[in-house]
Amino acid sequence: MTAPKRTARTRTRRGNGEGTITKRADGRFAAALWVDQPDGTRGRKWIYGRTRAEVAGKLTEVAQKVNSGSVMPTRSPTVAEFLDYWLREVVDPKLRPTTASRYRSVVVQYLRPGLGKHRLEKLTVSAVQMFLNRQQENGRSTQTLRMIREVLSSALGRAMREELVGRNVALLTTLPTPDRRRRTAWTAAQARQFLAVSVQDALHTFFVLAVVYGMRRGEIAALCWEDVDFDRGKIIVRASLVRVGGRLVRGRVKTAAGERMLPLVPTTRKALQAQRKRQLEQRFAAGPEWEDSGYVFTTRTGRPIEPRNASRSFDRIVAGTALPKIAFHDLRRTAATMLKSLGVPARDAMVILGHSHITVTLGIYSEVFDDELASAVGRIETALGGVEIEGSTDAG
Repeated sequence: MTAPKRTARTRTRRGNGEGTITKRADGRFAAALWVDQPDGTRGRKWIYGRTRAEVAGKLTEVAQKVNSGSVMPTRSPTVAEFLDYWLREVVDPKLRPTTASRYRSVVVQYLRPGLGKHRLEKLTVSAVQMFLNRQQENGRSTQTLRMIREVLSSALGRAMREELVGRNVALLTTLPTPDRRRRTAWTAAQARQFLAVSVQDALHTFFVLAVVYGMRRGEIAALCWEDVDFDRGKIIVRASLVRVGGRLVRGRVKTAAGERMLPLVPTTRKALQAQRKRQLEQRFAAGPEWEDSGYVFTTRTGRPIEPRNASRSFDRIVAGTALPKIAFHDLRRTAATMLKSLGVPARDAMVILGHSHITVTLGIYSEVFDDELASAVGRIETALGGVEIEGSTDAG
């Protein structure tokens, strides 16, 4: 008995996950199969292609992933949709408020308007590269481009772990070579002159801590009296105060390596004792309006100070002197260069400054300033005795 001929209406049962390939009205081929989605539900995932063979190949790949226990969405989210999920469910609960705020700013300002409409699974290296190139053409600095790529790469890394994409295309892009401008710093004499000029300023002690220890602005603003041990002669740096979303937030320091215990040397001891006396006078003057926050540096009513105000006061004082103009953050570099000039090993300087990697400290230590360069060449001349080198000729 011969087998009946198969007609277009004849259906065959397929195994679980094999799907059924059909031809659409637009000429393309499609297939669907049930998959487990990241949210725990099951849904039908559609696969499309120009030929039946193309769809069959894709179908086999997806079926293999399904059979191995992989989860996948039935619809690829847009980059904007995934970034919103990533910020809400991954960044905000796990990262420092300052880091989360910075990531959100990059997403809102750059990534969402520039790449948000792309489907996540279809985002390509070329699309990201062209986006970064446009940002560079619009005048964005290399540092900004690096931050944009870092945030996108972090998000795509999460997408890979959730099996939404197969690779991190951000890592395959290239950035322009950074413009390595020489950062500025004061000499010890210039730093001493600034501290002398600022002695009557309300934030004089703030500046002393920045110059002596190279502490970050937020670290100084976050310093509490419980972090200052006059009896043992120690200062503990464990937090940073920053403005996030319109409010001041005291969070842990920038890195685990940033948590450190520093010796309370006579200069800083005297300055902190003067600050404590000044604060007691403010507390008495404020009366019932005083808020006992526990911070070393406070407003007239006891609340923590705005870290940016320290930079404003610093700029104002510098503007009234003949000192070279530098940013407040460059006081860290000033402290680092003084440590170098005093012969302090880079490993010890790294601990004092709270650098997370020795390479950061060595990067500062490797910079040779003009006066050091002149001194080095002068020592060579002295070693040579100032005599004319035999065989040299006058070009003139």
